[in-house]
Amino acid sequence: MSPPPAHLTRSEFETASKALVDDAREGGDALAQRHLREWSWVEHASVSGLGYLSRTVLLSRRPGCRSYELGFTDGLDGEAILEEEDGATLSDADPSDTVVCRQYVVYSPTYQVPVFYFTIHASNGAPLSLEDILRSSLFRPDTLPPSQITSFALSPDSSPFPLLSQGDHPTLGTPSWYVHPCETPKAVGEILAEVQRPQGTATKELMRVWFAVLGGVVDLRP
Repeated sequence: MSPPPAHLTRSEFETASKALVDDAREGGDALAQRHLREWSWVEHASVSGLGYLSRTVLLSRRPGCRSYELGFTDGLDGEAILEEEDGATLSDADPSDTVVCRQYVVYSPTYQVPVFYFTIHASNGAPLSLEDILRSSLFRPDTLPPSQITSFALSPDSSPFPLLSQGDHPTLGTPSWYVHPCETPKAVGEILAEVQRPQGTATKELMRVWFAVLGGVVDLRP
């Protein structure tokens, strides 16, 4: 029998998030140091209980990386995307430029788990296309499954749900990208079933495992 999915309430999410941020600042937790350095807890300006984790990082581009080499196909006609010429990237910006990524961890009342939201912009403030996002250092190389790509989603061939989608930030209401949480409760639950958890630390351990699962695909290093 499979382990039950892992869920947490909004208040548990807030408590565990604040505890992990404190651990990272105090230097007493190696995983928190690695995944939560430079993160901070942000309260909603007027509504209690709608806080979230946030940080801003600078990322690099991978010049010369083509879409078909990443295993992505055009979601409209199924053909491999071959839009680059002479090794140039799709963006008009210099491929060596850094890009600004604002990252958030928010609570999903629907799935009862944390969700990773982000925005990513070039140095001139222009938002990156999804193809350019996939060429950035945000995602670990060779970890994304073969997928269909459109301007608004990345959908794995083996899943009915997109891996990456566009949507408004649940608290800020601003347009963002997010990693779809549909498989998160199951993945986290399976790992937690194998973890020895000290009494009274269940929700904190769930957050630690969630960051570890996310960190297998998204590069969470500062």
